[in-house]
Amino acid sequence: MLFADAGTPNYLAGPFGDDDRRHENRPGLEEALWLLGIFVKTGKIKLTRDYHELPLSQIRTLILSTHPSTQDQTDKLEMAARGLAPGLAAGTRLAFAGLCRPNYTSLLKATIEQYGGVKMGVDTHLYYLPMFWSGEGVQEFREKPKILAGFEGPIPS
Repeated sequence: MLFADAGTPNYLAGPFGDDDRRHENRPGLEEALWLLGIFVKTGKIKLTRDYHELPLSQIRTLILSTHPSTQDQTDKLEMAARGLAPGLAAGTRLAFAGLCRPNYTSLLKATIEQYGGVKMGVDTHLYYLPMFWSGEGVQEFREKPKILAGFEGPIPS
């Protein structure tokens, strides 16, 4: 939604708000869903059911956002990376936003290079943006907030 707020049209793939799931009453969630609805109605955000509907050849910044805390969630992320990799356009910046086990981004990098036929730092770039949310302690993940890591490429400002 930050891109939309800055006036940059973008896509969101996955279930967002109107997906018949029960949402826990968490501070800010209803406001975020309300704001998402506004951006969708104005055309700043286009929702798609999954990544297969994304026009990858037109996308230059792709953000995967998840918290793969179980093996099933990790497998789903890796399958998504394998599915996205062949369609990535040259020069695409790929960011993984969430929390993951140590060195997981190296595995994600290798997966994208293998299935996309690209070289990180040459054809595309991968960045990691760890995220924290209420209820999860910093010690539990042994990470510090505000860390940004990238593979072989300049970090865009």
